[in-house]
Amino acid sequence: MDQVNDSNFPFLRLPSEVRNKIYRYLLSTKHTKRISALGYEECVPTFVKLCPSHRYEFHTTILLGNHQLYGEAASILYGENLFICLATNLKAIQRLCYNVGLKPVSYGTRAAKWKHIAMSIVFSQDGDDSKKTLRCVFACDDLHLLCRGFLGFGMNDGNGLAFLQDLRFTVTIHGSSEAQIHALRYGTPSASSKLCRLLEPFTKLHSIGRFTIIGLFNGEYRAYIAGRVTGSAPNLESAIEGIVALKDEGNVAFCKNQDALAIAKYEAALISLLTSFWDHATIQTGEFANLMRSNAACILYFQLQSNLAATLLRTGRFVDCHYWAGHAFAQTATEKAMVHRKPAEYSELAILQALASKGMGEIERAAKEMRTALIFESENATARKELVDLEAEVEVKKNQDLAFAMGG
Repeated sequence: MDQVNDSNFPFLRLPSEVRNKIYRYLLSTKHTKRISALGYEECVPTFVKLCPSHRYEFHTTILLGNHQLYGEAASILYGENLFICLATNLKAIQRLCYNVGLKPVSYGTRAAKWKHIAMSIVFSQDGDDSKKTLRCVFACDDLHLLCRGFLGFGMNDGNGLAFLQDLRFTVTIHGSSEAQIHALRYGTPSASSKLCRLLEPFTKLHSIGRFTIIGLFNGEYRAYIAGRVTGSAPNLESAIEGIVALKDEGNVAFCKNQDALAIAKYEAALISLLTSFWDHATIQTGEFANLMRSNAACILYFQLQSNLAATLLRTGRFVDCHYWAGHAFAQTATEKAMVHRKPAEYSELAILQALASKGMGEIERAAKEMRTALIFESENATARKELVDLEAEVEVKKNQDLAFAMGG
């Protein structure tokens, strides 16, 4: 049917820029991403807050309207989104995806028929590509999760270096125009280019046994990507310096009341901290627990959680604030024998928890947590004043409940 029934709403009479905006809300990965419980939260609880599991809800029925609708909507679905087809003989690929909360857009025979693939990845664990057993399609925006999964997977199985060195990747770039091919062959791609979106996530990998890129583009850039992927793990001290820099940027944003930016910086630093230690635990020692018990790591982890909790409290995100303050408090409790912390630090965490509980309406819990704060810092005037107010609220609530129970 080539004609559209406009009796309800003349959609095609809308300006093209308005129609494209609607198509993006229906079909782009940016707007169709939905948080979902995928399961990896049980594996690494801290990542629940940092990297929640997600899936995409593409509303593709709009493609069935007529030729014009199909052409316009498909240009968004396949032109602005970048999809990656992965073929592997790694039997544990589904568990690997599960561990990092990654849900492919398509699996199996449906993935094999997927059109408009921007990049194909073939990888095997033993170098024999003839044993490919599974195909799946991912959104390009999730490739960094897949790379994180490889690094974490080796750690969880206890054979990190051998696992990564046994991997063989062949990456093929598809669908470049003549102008794009000329630019890629003779120039360095910009950070926002299609090529960078497709290949930069691979730079999170290292120690891969073999990594081959097929496609016409700048040889220096090709060598840079392959060198990063097959090179040794980055220096641990350098990783720490980068995380500290993110934390400092978050502190500056916090002082300027740029809370959204501060939260983004603290969360990025936490993700980098955890994944960096995965990398080095996997490659260097295989002892994640021992590495995370190092003084530098523990102090940094504690500071990031505390700063994040304080920022979340200021923005009214009480549930998240309570989580991070509680997580940091539990960490300090398990590390007292090794990392000396001042009583004021314990008190500050307990106050954050109490104020978050108060914000959630949990007055009795808030009073209990404020008493905990005073155990560590009995002369804290702020905590004392807050406790008086909280106990008064608790008493009022008890009287109201009693009056209700007695029939008013």
